[in-house]
Amino acid sequence: MLDLQRTAIPFVIMTFISIALASGCSSQSDLRSVKGEVTMDGMPAAGAIISFQAVAGSLGNSSGAVVDQQGRYSIPSEKGLKAGAYDVTIQYWKETGETYTDPCTGQTTATTAPIKFAQQGKLRVDVKADEEGQFDFALTSAKK
Repeated sequence: MLDLQRTAIPFVIMTFISIALASGCSSQSDLRSVKGEVTMDGMPAAGAIISFQAVAGSLGNSSGAVVDQQGRYSIPSEKGLKAGAYDVTIQYWKETGETYTDPCTGQTTATTAPIKFAQQGKLRVDVKADEEGQFDFALTSAKK
């Protein structure tokens, strides 16, 4: 867990800063709320980070959320997305079944690793101007 904190936390912070900067220039009336569920191998993907990035060449913006313990995420309209096509990135870590013992403190923690998704193509959604965005993602981890 210690290695995850050193590498993932700065990445998460930078992701949310870039999302905040990118979404700060839109009129709130143009933004749509987005919500849904994310599961990994049939279980809620609690703690996953879901990010929506406008497809290159479109006039969309960016936003994201953290998936809750029930596997749900929600982006309110004030931080939402303009109508258009978006590439979706889902980052998720799970315990590997192994442990790591810090040689300095002697503390033992479970190790984590990023999940590799077993899917064809990219995750892409189309946000409609006249309806709320409901996008669910049922992901499966790669089999070793």
